Amino acid sequence: MRRVYEEWVRPLRIDRLDVRLPGAGLSQVAFGEQLPEGDGLELLRLHGGRVARAVLTGELWARPVRRVFTPDPAHARLWSALVFGSELLESLTEPEMAVLAVRGGAVSPVTSYVASAPGKRPRTVSLGGGTGRGPSTHEGLGGGLGHGGPTGSGSAFDHRAYLHAALQKAFGGCPPGPKSARVTLETTVDEVVDVPAVRLAGRHAAAVRQCLGEAAWSLALPGEFRAQLARHEIEVSR
Repeated sequence: MRRVYEEWVRPLRIDRLDVRLPGAGLSQVAFGEQLPEGDGLELLRLHGGRVARAVLTGELWARPVRRVFTPDPAHARLWSALVFGSELLESLTEPEMAVLAVRGGAVSPVTSYVASAPGKRPRTVSLGGGTGRGPSTHEGLGGGLGHGGPTGSGSAFDHRAYLHAALQKAFGGCPPGPKSARVTLETTVDEVVDVPAVRLAGRHAAAVRQCLGEAAWSLALPGEFRAQLARHEIEVSR
């Protein structure tokens, strides 16, 4: 009976539930018409592009509610690892597995981990078809890919100049506001896997930060980006 009376005092569910994922090729995601208190929503599938946000709308006691959820870097890294225990694994190619495994720090069909004392670099060891080498973490673990392949670039390609030109152009198209910015982004091979920070100062910074962050996430990198994991600090101005 408590549950019955409790609903007279406060809302216990979202009614007329509607979830949309702009840019995901889905006009609407079917989760049912109600979201009871304590329940969650999950949609696990592969998509070729970046989903910038999820928009949830509904009613609490007939009062309209709307929430917008944007990508969370920590959550993205978590699911990069959890995909190796899901049914989606069979749909991935080895290069795709490598990107997700490195991003999520997961042991996978294409990656391995070696133990090392904290503060020391692990020795180069045999990892099946190739060798792996990686920096130690605070837990004394180093990661490396378990197959051969180029990880660096001996060409004259200027990775920093490429990123600067792309972000400089994007910055010029962002809303008025701050005149300079510093963007931190991480790449795995030719894919942007994280944009942990967009630093700027001045008025209207929030809109510019969102604009520049989305531009960084959507960068299409050329094949000259070969490093398994790289971090870039790029300063732009206008």
